[in-house]
Amino acid sequence: MLRSTIDPPDGRLVAYLAARACDVTIRWPGSIGTLPAESEVRALLDLGLANAPPGDSEERVRLLGVQAGWLFTFPMTEGNDPKGYVTAGVEAADMAMRLGMPNLASGVLDNAASAWTAVGDYSKMIPLWERRGEVVPYVTDAFEIGDFWAMGGWMYFEIADYPSAMRCVDAGLDVIARIGANNLDVHLSAWKAATLHRTGHWNEALEIYEHVRDTLDDRRDQPPYFAMHAYGVAGLIHTSRGDVARSDQIVRILAPRMSAASSRMFPWLLRIYVVRGELDAARSLEPPTAWRVHATEAYEAHSELAWATRDPNAGDLVQEMRRHAVDTAAASVEGFAERLAGRLDAAGGDDDDAMAAFTKAVEVFERLDAPWERAVTLIDLGRSQAATGDTDAARTSWTDARATFERLGAVRDLAIVDPLLRG
Repeated sequence: MLRSTIDPPDGRLVAYLAARACDVTIRWPGSIGTLPAESEVRALLDLGLANAPPGDSEERVRLLGVQAGWLFTFPMTEGNDPKGYVTAGVEAADMAMRLGMPNLASGVLDNAASAWTAVGDYSKMIPLWERRGEVVPYVTDAFEIGDFWAMGGWMYFEIADYPSAMRCVDAGLDVIARIGANNLDVHLSAWKAATLHRTGHWNEALEIYEHVRDTLDDRRDQPPYFAMHAYGVAGLIHTSRGDVARSDQIVRILAPRMSAASSRMFPWLLRIYVVRGELDAARSLEPPTAWRVHATEAYEAHSELAWATRDPNAGDLVQEMRRHAVDTAAASVEGFAERLAGRLDAAGGDDDDAMAAFTKAVEVFERLDAPWERAVTLIDLGRSQAATGDTDAARTSWTDARATFERLGAVRDLAIVDPLLRG
């Protein structure tokens, strides 16, 4: 602001400084303890745009990039459309490439994609990520290269394409190792841990978690936002395996760091509380303002809480989740929605509809290669089968589930299914 009051003002410098002042807030909001007010950032952006020279310039690229990423930090209000923000980012990327600045083009394409992440629609992010991939061969900034692959892992995890998520994180880890930028691997490794957990490779997920802790070194007990899901994964595994001490340790690390800006931590901590049976703690968690950035995980965790607490609005949640799954191709959300629907049907005494919903959920989780979620659903399916008198089918479902729990070491789940099998 001070530079803009100098007579005569240096318009180009004012535009550049304004863009850089906005950059961290817009692209990396999770790295900031307390976000500035939206009005303050908007004032800087408007100042920059008013002073930017006409035509192609680095300053205009950066300012358009700030516009593109706005929703990621300051979520949309009713009536806003991500498409306009995306257009600004694509325009900025094209300009950056005309200026011979591929590093900057990569960054503003990431901002453009973030407009869709802000509303939890990662299916629409894919073309922008692929377009960024066309730029990456010309990128020299190791951070941009690592971030590209980490965003791929994140994106594919959200739409439950776990093989593609693993391909991206492994490719990214290989690339940063080759260029000697191993300090960039925490974000990649955290998504690898999440993917390994979902696909039933729990020991490997815990190994990645320990690697993340070692890499963070003296920050291991105060992890940055881009490592939170590795801690969430470890917390779920230790809780499921009955390792109370390690589960407690992770809750002690995560809980104090929960805030209105903790969109990544929120669903993981919520699910940990539900699995631990700490429903009051789960209910006390307020959804962050930008919770839709991680809508997939948030819906999954909320569906488990809704059932555990017998939420009277759970039926509405089922419909909302089904719409989200269809609109955004978030396939795992469909599985969780059908499981919750089945539980509600079973509680209402409609075991035929319950079995249909549970069967659909099992099929979704099997297709996605999500063995723990599949096995948890088989317990519910078996109960409905038993309620209709088909005890042989129930025993088959429970035996199938037990084999998965045994392999994973999920002692809490074994304690549920074993009494059913003893009948």
